[in-house]
Amino acid sequence: MTQNSFVRTIEDLVETVRVIARLFKTDKVFIIGSQSILLSWPDAPIVLRTSGEIDAYPENAKIWEIQQKELDPEDDPEASEEINALYGEGSKFHREHGFYIDGVDENTARLPEDWKSGRSPRRSTSTIERS
Repeated sequence: MTQNSFVRTIEDLVETVRVIARLFKTDKVFIIGSQSILLSWPDAPIVLRTSGEIDAYPENAKIWEIQQKELDPEDDPEASEEINALYGEGSKFHREHGFYIDGVDENTARLPEDWKSGRSPRRSTSTIERS
């Protein structure tokens, strides 16, 4: 069991991307919120890396939701809720890694319409997209 740490690292982002990419079978995961700073400044001062969570969502979240709905029309799947259930606060992932993933979506942050054209992708074992 990993001890909870509130200081995030680039390795935490890589692990976040790995698990979300695997779950949603995608090669693009968006990291938003305060910990996205690690994409451009991995050794940022601790005060900027202090958080128990990483906010993330897969690029194909809406497609995944449609596919899940087709499998079970009575269900109302949300990618963000799937992330929270598997990797959120209090999950096995949280206990094992010392941080949790907060499942969010494209509506979580207010971003300019052209924000995707100005992002700088960072590649890892899985692709990390920066907001």
